[in-house]
Amino acid sequence: MDDAINNLGLGKWQVLPIATFLFIHSSYPTQFIAAVFTNMPIDYQCVEPLAQNDIINSFDNKCTIGNYSYANKTFNTENNDTYLEKCNNFNYDTSKFKSTFTSEFNLVCDQQWLSPLYKLSAFSGVIIGSLFTGLSDRWGRVIIIRTGIVIYAINVVVIGLVPNMIIIFVARFIIGFCYEVLNASSFALMMEVLPTKWRSTVGAVSTNLSNTMSTIITGIVSYFVRDWRTLHLILSFPIYVAAILAIFLDKSPRWLVQKGKINEGVSVLQKASRINRKINPNDEEFSSYQYIIDLNKMDGTSQDHEITQNKSFCNVVQSIFCKSAVCKIFIVMPLVWFFTAIVYWSLPLNANNFTTNPYLYIVMIGLADIPPNAIGPILIKKFGNINTGTLMYIIASVCLLGVIIIPEQVWWLKWIIVPVSMSMISVNYMVCYIMSSELYPTVLRTIGFGTGSFIKHCGILLASYITDLASERGIKWLTNSISIGCCLFALILARFLPETHRLPLCDTILDVEQRQLRIKNRKTDETES
Repeated sequence: MDDAINNLGLGKWQVLPIATFLFIHSSYPTQFIAAVFTNMPIDYQCVEPLAQNDIINSFDNKCTIGNYSYANKTFNTENNDTYLEKCNNFNYDTSKFKSTFTSEFNLVCDQQWLSPLYKLSAFSGVIIGSLFTGLSDRWGRVIIIRTGIVIYAINVVVIGLVPNMIIIFVARFIIGFCYEVLNASSFALMMEVLPTKWRSTVGAVSTNLSNTMSTIITGIVSYFVRDWRTLHLILSFPIYVAAILAIFLDKSPRWLVQKGKINEGVSVLQKASRINRKINPNDEEFSSYQYIIDLNKMDGTSQDHEITQNKSFCNVVQSIFCKSAVCKIFIVMPLVWFFTAIVYWSLPLNANNFTTNPYLYIVMIGLADIPPNAIGPILIKKFGNINTGTLMYIIASVCLLGVIIIPEQVWWLKWIIVPVSMSMISVNYMVCYIMSSELYPTVLRTIGFGTGSFIKHCGILLASYITDLASERGIKWLTNSISIGCCLFALILARFLPETHRLPLCDTILDVEQRQLRIKNRKTDETES
């Protein structure tokens, strides 16, 4: 199948799936990182309804207040339980943000525990959604993308308009669920239609560029738009664009052939050839019959495809862990994702521990994601996925160690080192995406991607807990110390994975085993020579 895709080259036909993935992937910062602003911690003061226009107190974040003296227009704030009452009305400090989710629903004092659910509901949806990324292996990439985007867009509007907290939590969960399924499906579709020589470059740049630009835009727009609902609707524009693009997507010819839908796969390849202007439709070899013959020759394991298609979930799991090469990939790759995600997300989530200006810090982190778009593909092309990742983990570890040992007086040097660390780990994030698409066979690609994503988001939650713990205990070195350890663990684990750069994509489990055997034989020959 790679021969057919390579013959198409990189042209106009691939623009649509690439653009669709770009906009879907870029919706992550606008929905999740934006929660730093849409649900920003905001100071408040306790007031009584009849006294709101008369009393101006500091925003002391107190949940009780003394009895109000209407004669003196003051509150009795004696430290005596007799005078203290539970506060039911609050004023909020609007100097930073005009309105947040917390301030709109008064999620302070005894209701404060509900505020974190705004972020947690979306992350929970992502984690649960990662268990269902295999839906596109069964039903097709495009069908899942179109269905998921419609559900995603509807819930975006619900959050922006509905004045009910519980409904917003549910909508946030659905958005997280849909995002993860859409991200896996659109990424698999993009990588399956790219020629071999362009997969690493386009895959690396698209994953990193979309995240970079979206993070920067989130920081800038949040500075000017200070109402959380308005900000939410504006920042959700990527999903609106993706919904329009999805209407015109073609199905993955590789997936169609794997499912035995040869004629439909041939039709898509014919259309792609016309759009990319690679074959004249009048040529005899362009006929459907000739393509079917060629595809069946390339497909040498059609029986294996049919078996995989009809397997139950338990049988698929059994087949994964009965094959050594596939089993190693399903165990090691998610762990690499886990440790890499902790480092990658600890840096932006550590904003409040690093500086008092989160707007500038988030924009800086976003800008640090730009250089990897240039250096990442170059390094991968020259050294491969594994060696590039090893080098980046080492440099990131050294930089993070520097942040720990450099004195606070030399604060400007830390502001230089942190973006360098972010750039290095961004390249590794890029490598993880590429390897996730290249290591797994077509019949298990989105299942493998979803498994890695599930473990990755467990790492993100752990990163959030680590940064909160560091802030609570005042241990500034904790986050970076754990990140250094994670870099070293990821580096060691990645060395156990096969190098897939410039190798054809595997379509079946058997292909993965044969690839592993070829790599082993090549290493043996190199050792003997």
